Amino acid sequence: MARPRTPRPSPVATVNGLTLTLSPEHGNLISLEAGGRAWVNNGPAGLPLWQIRVADADGRRAVLTAADARVAKSATRGDTLRLVWQGVRDVATGAGPFAVTVTLTPYGDQPGAAAWRIQVANPTRDWT
Repeated sequence: MARPRTPRPSPVATVNGLTLTLSPEHGNLISLEAGGRAWVNNGPAGLPLWQIRVADADGRRAVLTAADARVAKSATRGDTLRLVWQGVRDVATGAGPFAVTVTLTPYGDQPGAAAWRIQVANPTRDWT
C-alpha cells in the first residue's frame, strides 16, 4: 500500500511589508497581505502570477502560465524577491521553451509598496 504524500509547505516571502504565499507546485499566488490586511486570497491552489500569449508564423497560438513550467523556484536577496519559472512550454503546440522571471523590490517609503517587474526570455525565433 502506498504511503500518502505529505503536502509541501507553501513558500512565504515578504518584501517591504508585503507578504506573499505561493503554491509549492507552480509558484501560484495563494495570498497577498500588507498592513495586517489580506488583500488577495486565491485558495490553496492559488492563481498564476502571469500569463503569456504567443503565436507562430503559421498562426498557431498558445496561452502559457506557471503551470506549464518545468521548474519554479524563488530566492530572496536582501529586500528583493526573485521568482523564476524555467522550461515554460505548451505541449500541444510545442511553443517554448520560455523562461519567466518576476522580481519584487521595495518601492518608496510606504510599507507594503513594491515594484513588480516581469521578464520573458524567448530563445526561439519560431514563437513571438
